[in-house]
Amino acid sequence: MSRSRFMVLLRWTLRVITLLFVCLFVIGLLLTHFLAEGFWLTTVSLYSAPGFWLVPMFFLIPAALFLERKLLFVYPLLLLFLVFFHMQWKPFSSGDPTTGEFIILSNNVGQRGKTSFRNYEQRIVPDIILLQEVGGRIYKYEKDFPGYHSAASGEFGILSRHPILFAEPVPGLALPVASRFRVLFGEEEVVLYNVHLPTPRRNLQRLRGNGFMHSLATGGGLFSKNVRAEFADFMNRNLRLAQQIVEAASLEDSPVIIAGDFNAPAQGRVARVIAKAFQDAHTKVGGGCGFTFPGVSRNPFSLFGPFLRIDHVYANQKLQLVGCKVEPRRPSQHLAVAAGFDLSDL
Repeated sequence: MSRSRFMVLLRWTLRVITLLFVCLFVIGLLLTHFLAEGFWLTTVSLYSAPGFWLVPMFFLIPAALFLERKLLFVYPLLLLFLVFFHMQWKPFSSGDPTTGEFIILSNNVGQRGKTSFRNYEQRIVPDIILLQEVGGRIYKYEKDFPGYHSAASGEFGILSRHPILFAEPVPGLALPVASRFRVLFGEEEVVLYNVHLPTPRRNLQRLRGNGFMHSLATGGGLFSKNVRAEFADFMNRNLRLAQQIVEAASLEDSPVIIAGDFNAPAQGRVARVIAKAFQDAHTKVGGGCGFTFPGVSRNPFSLFGPFLRIDHVYANQKLQLVGCKVEPRRPSQHLAVAAGFDLSDL
């Protein structure tokens, strides 16, 4: 075969591979959004670092530079699709939560790596701090944060600059994954739902660990049917819990804020079912991607930083969203989220 014919064959091969990659890239991201936690493969994709989708480009771009440069226009388009559609990046700066009349800060402090959100709290000066995985330790936080008084309900705690009227588990939930706090802000009562849905970490690890080689050896198929079934049951249970929280919060007559660690990416079914009934603070007045997890990472596909927005703040229509920001990187599992609201303009 002559060199010219060989180069033509290489170019056609590159075109076919590029076309396949584009189709898999676009269809894969669309399925990840529309199926989300409803299918194990799209769930794994949902919880993976976005940079993973770009790996084939490290091979295709040099090949295009050498063989057919006109193919290079494809890759910026795919990158834009990833950033704006999948990562939901907002190019404009977020609103400033500190300009709101009523400011909250939420953080899961269960795996904080001996770090503290204190520096961020001093910048934001929130009216309310909602903490997950804190329980009775909330009273230690009260000593460390002058000007606040506290209350606890289950694993959940609140620090407030305003009178706390009561704290109780959210009624009607299949599992104790949320508590309800009512505070008095001036003459207005505000209800806060502090949420921590179960983490899918163990189920994802089982799905990845009990994979091809193990199932091939034990006759369980490509992936163990039992593991897949348990995985689906877990994700469906989390969706039902989110629906129950929405149902309970929708019955409130007061301004309502729902915040916490939902362990659910913003693109998924759990986040969508809440955002359908309540305002998503990041979507309305946030900026960038709003990633909150993990604070730092060893994952090169996330540039060693957070790559999931699983800590959320929502509000009903009796509150006007002013701003929403995530604290800067900190070596903690979860970064704190702050949101500001106005009550008087409604």
